[in-house]
Amino acid sequence: MNYVEAMLVQRIRESGPITFAEFMEAALYRPPYGYYARRGESSSPSSGSEPRDYFTSPMAHPAFGALLAIQLKETWRRLDAPDEFSVIEMGAGDGMLARDVTAYAPRLDSAFAKALRYVAVDRLPRQEGYYPVVESGRIPSNVTGCVLSNELLDSMPVHRFVIEQGRVLEIYVGERSGELCEVARPQSDSAISERLGDLAGDLPDGFRGEVNLGLHTWARQVSDTLRRGYALNIDYGFDRPRLYTPARWRGSLRCYYKHTLGSDPLKRVGRQDMTAHVDFTAVDEALAGVGFSAAGYATQADFLGRLGADKMLSALRKGRLAQHERDANRAGIVELLKPQGMGGFRVSIHHRDAAADPPLAGLNSSDDAQAASEPLPLPLLHDTTGHASLLASRYPNAAWSVTFSNDGRDGK
Repeated sequence: MNYVEAMLVQRIRESGPITFAEFMEAALYRPPYGYYARRGESSSPSSGSEPRDYFTSPMAHPAFGALLAIQLKETWRRLDAPDEFSVIEMGAGDGMLARDVTAYAPRLDSAFAKALRYVAVDRLPRQEGYYPVVESGRIPSNVTGCVLSNELLDSMPVHRFVIEQGRVLEIYVGERSGELCEVARPQSDSAISERLGDLAGDLPDGFRGEVNLGLHTWARQVSDTLRRGYALNIDYGFDRPRLYTPARWRGSLRCYYKHTLGSDPLKRVGRQDMTAHVDFTAVDEALAGVGFSAAGYATQADFLGRLGADKMLSALRKGRLAQHERDANRAGIVELLKPQGMGGFRVSIHHRDAAADPPLAGLNSSDDAQAASEPLPLPLLHDTTGHASLLASRYPNAAWSVTFSNDGRDGK
């Protein structure tokens, strides 16, 4: 039994079962042995520390950050090209996305690059030098620009529930003979069943699900940070009716350990990652409550395709690279676009006191709204450090092809 488990067992013995949200908070973030706290100890992603249990889009290829930079440049122009344009990345992790965006910005527009102030923030402390090209620290307030997050909301602690005899009960974490166990009890917060609303009546007995009650706190942080501009979130999830449907009766909570998917969060406490799908209806509601309006949604594949991913793939085919370099870079870009993988992530953009019409390029599916016709500078894997070589990993994609139709949708 490790430190986190022992601490939780003692806490439960003294005070009774705890909510799953409290358990998840400790298992992921409690220093010094919470899952993310342990990974915060290394000073760089290539320091030889324990390998990650998951891939993220920034790890797949620097094209992800480059294409986001293209969208950020458009939002800068929509805000009348201010002399200081702040991008606040919440949950920045190892800073890889920050490095890729800021490295690509000068290749797009020197004025945009000069105006760009990228602030990478994370809830866990990092060693000096962890963000070598960005500012890190406290979240600033009252800025003009964009609040950005990638796979942040799905890692926030959630409450779990189960339907029993038509009632919504909460799943707590208890203790039995020194082992952590599940306990179904009345809800700790009525907001759980309120979030489900009328959908609860359509769910069968035994249905399990998750509710993120922290979204309103997060939305207030976004509001305090951003006076004027856009909130751009990329994550995996659905609108509420698709999330809480009988077909998903086991819930969406997932555990990841050494690239293996698991379903038991009470095992390997502090040594495995945990995520839950995002309720994007709740995201809309939380941001609407602080004065933001939805600008639109897209899958990651569509979003990146409209911004120029196909042009980067074309440039890669024409470039003078050794075959293994071309294949490795192609595998990374294609991974970002796979509909059943990262390409299926949802991109949501909200705005306050900023133009949303016509739709931003990444959201606009009209024939005349595709990325600029001129070739885009092509970032390569060797341009920056820390990216995964997916061609050499368990996710080979060298034979997978992607094209983009005129309406921006992807296909094989």
